[in-house]
Amino acid sequence: MTKSRKIVIAGILLAAVLLTAWALYVTQGYDGPQTTSKSKTAQRDYSDGAPRESNQSGRPQGGAIDTGGADAGTETEGVSSTSGAITVARPAKGALVTPGAILSGMVKDVDAVQYRLIDDQQGVIAQGQLQVADGTFSGKLQFSARAATGRLDVFSFDPTGREVNYIEMPVRFKE
Repeated sequence: MTKSRKIVIAGILLAAVLLTAWALYVTQGYDGPQTTSKSKTAQRDYSDGAPRESNQSGRPQGGAIDTGGADAGTETEGVSSTSGAITVARPAKGALVTPGAILSGMVKDVDAVQYRLIDDQQGVIAQGQLQVADGTFSGKLQFSARAATGRLDVFSFDPTGREVNYIEMPVRFKE
């Protein structure tokens, strides 16, 4: 075999290896370097509250029983999104949340409210949607937490599927 033929064959093999590596990179995804930092801003799920693309990852273990606003209560205070479109009345920011706890609030010009309950150890432990009835939403949370702390995200989707009217609240779980 001539030297030039060997070079051509080696080039073809190298191109095949590179093409295979690129295909694996694209199909498997790449999350970038991982961190061991405990800082909130170093974590992949950190949010500054701005609208963002929805990325539903993991397998939530729970959800909520939608009560169609029946458990919304009469609370007028709560945590509101920057736009004021969503206000979470229950649970309160930093509250102890147990299975069966009520997630409720009021909305303006929103058809459905999305929620995500996150345990600091397991990640997403419950997520779903609550329907809006007469400007209110409510549901009984169903989940199993391992950590003592976590957070509750409440938001809606815009027509393009981005999370908007975002609220992020720290919560506690019973150990």
